[in-house]
Amino acid sequence: MNKLCRQVSIESPGPTIKDCVFSFEVPMPDVPPHGARIRVACAGACYRLHRTPSLSSVSSVSSISSDKSFDLPLFTSPAHPGVRDTALYPGFEVAGIVESLGSEAHAENPLKVGDRVVIFPYEGVPHGYAEFITVTDLKYLVKIPAHMPLSVAAMLPTGALLAMNTVIHAREYTDQLFKEKGENARAKILVVGTGGLALWALRIASYEFQDIENRVCISVATLRDEGFQLAKENLR
Repeated sequence: MNKLCRQVSIESPGPTIKDCVFSFEVPMPDVPPHGARIRVACAGACYRLHRTPSLSSVSSVSSISSDKSFDLPLFTSPAHPGVRDTALYPGFEVAGIVESLGSEAHAENPLKVGDRVVIFPYEGVPHGYAEFITVTDLKYLVKIPAHMPLSVAAMLPTGALLAMNTVIHAREYTDQLFKEKGENARAKILVVGTGGLALWALRIASYEFQDIENRVCISVATLRDEGFQLAKENLR
């Protein structure tokens, strides 16, 4: 019999269901050949929508594992007015420990069992409110320093890592521009807003473009006067 692990879902209330938060057991996810299985330590409160045909946690079990059959009854009662017939599997920002590596994971890959990691927020990232989750490729795992608490690391994926991804793509465009236009070409990076994601982008951009700072101008657009002060503090 396959091992089981715990998982949490948050669901729309129905006329016959009072509870909205369900904790249940699901099969332990298999380790993808090129990926890894992660033992979750901390998961943020970002929500990933996962539609189900029912309002019950029973239907959620069926929906999370399409390749397995569950001979269980489904509730079909309508949702309350204004509430969608859905289940939310929370935890888009995940920090944890590498529990197993795939059989075809490259030996030269720096990650190993026991490493502390966060999961890059790629399309299709699994919900993190579970004991174990898997990623299909090791490139989606980012090793974190030993001194960083996992609770702090779990706050990074949808802020710092998304901003880093944007800045890396911006660097690719500017490098291509300079290659095509020559030494006299100049570029401007515009960051709109001064919220958390924008400030991460500012700080990472100031680091990423420091070697060509004389050719790149980083600008900020914001409706708040205090936003410009925040921008200056993050560009220091």
